[in-house]
Amino acid sequence: MARKQLFKEINWGAKIATNAYEEGGLLIGKPYLNSSERFYYSIVTSIIPAVVKEDSINEKKYGFDSWQVMLSKLDIYNKNKTVANKEYVVGWYHTHKGIRSVYMSEKDMDMQKMFPLPWQFGIVLNPKKQIWKAFNGKKAHECQGFVLK
Repeated sequence: MARKQLFKEINWGAKIATNAYEEGGLLIGKPYLNSSERFYYSIVTSIIPAVVKEDSINEKKYGFDSWQVMLSKLDIYNKNKTVANKEYVVGWYHTHKGIRSVYMSEKDMDMQKMFPLPWQFGIVLNPKKQIWKAFNGKKAHECQGFVLK
């Protein structure tokens, strides 16, 4: 469900004018610990797209208002859920447009620092080229990511 939601939001595979601007938002889901192999992972169940006032082709600027709106949407999403069923911000996503590769730029690295927990990660996608990579940790090390169909 989250994959469909995300790919629709960023116009995955489309070669249209809206793919000229970066998109971004939060990844919502649940974190898990594989205790036998001692590693964390998260499963994304939904996204919350960012709405920003300042936007350019190469940069999406998240201000206080953007964060407030996204986190309010998460509160509404979780409103009637029990504690065991609540979902969390497990990461963030954003796109690189046109012919750009997928990597963590210096500004992306700054954003990644806001997601320091071992089960949080960032995803950079290029919807036109249909490529993506996942990154984890304060230093945004590339990590494994899987898309379930």
